[in-house]
Amino acid sequence: MSRSLDFPAVTPLWDTTIAKTLVFTAPGTNPQLRSTLLAQGVEIIDLETLTPRHVMVNLYTRGCSSVLWECGGNLGAQAIAQGVIQKVWAFVAPKIIGGGGYAPVGDLGLKFMTEALPLERVTMEAIDQDFLFQGYLKLPTLPKLPAKLPEKN
Repeated sequence: MSRSLDFPAVTPLWDTTIAKTLVFTAPGTNPQLRSTLLAQGVEIIDLETLTPRHVMVNLYTRGCSSVLWECGGNLGAQAIAQGVIQKVWAFVAPKIIGGGGYAPVGDLGLKFMTEALPLERVTMEAIDQDFLFQGYLKLPTLPKLPAKLPEKN
């Protein structure tokens, strides 16, 4: 599901010999990628109202009774708010990207997981109903300081 159809052209996701692949998008998005995907056997479904609920209605009419949503926080929140989610599997990667709302770290200006700050020596501990993740930021290599700092004039 993508409003802008801004997926990579090459990815195992498009291998329709493994499984039938459906992409839900808005009409007229990304004609170049659209033609590439159609040539590979990917089915593209245009929805004027592209919401999790409308996607689920479409899938239900196709006979799908169980759907796995792999998505980011915004789409996940929409799907939960629209009542189309029954079970949640939430994974927390040992990386820091920052964000708004209730994220443990505020906005760092990072937009992609490839920019995320990796954590090392990660541990997890259950505390009542919560989980505490601890880890050390992998810091960039800093230049060595001189043995003696220059004197001020």
